[in-house]
Formats: sequence, structure tokens, C-alpha cells
Amino acid sequence: MFHKLLTLAALEGDDCSAMLQVAALDLLVWIAAVNLCGPPIGSSDIQSQFVTAVQSKLDELIMNGILMSDRSTAHKCAKLLVLCIE
Repeated sequence: MFHKLLTLAALEGDDCSAMLQVAALDLLVWIAAVNLCGPPIGSSDIQSQFVTAVQSKLDELIMNGILMSDRSTAHKCAKLLVLCIE
């Protein structure tokens, strides 16, 4: 469900660019804020699927989203990870 966005955010694949990475991170942060940081809307199954999907791409997100990117992209990626930790 979230795998295509996470693939773009982690800069994996041939069709990835910095602009797509930023857009994917914006969407993922919004999804995390709505689904994880508030009263549960629907089932907790979506929450666990989202966190599991982020965990599966954690190494790539840290490398390409924080260490190898610019400051604003790193901030968006860090915000996503903090929302998932909470």
C-alpha cells in the first residue's frame, strides 16, 4: 500500500529524482500524522502496516533521506521517522 511512496522516498529505482523524493516524503509525513498521531481512525491494522513498511526501508531512508540529501529533505525524513517512533 505504501511501498511505492517509500521506494520513491528512499531513492530506489530508475524513476527516482530529488523532486519525487520530496513529494513522497511530504505525503508520507501527512499519512503518518493523520494515522499515527491522533485518535484511531479505522483499524490499527493500517497503523501497523505503515510502521512495518517504514521499518523495511529504514536503512535506505536513513542513507538516502538523511545522510546523502540536503537539509530540508533530511528534515522531512527525520520527521517521518519521529512520527513512526511515537
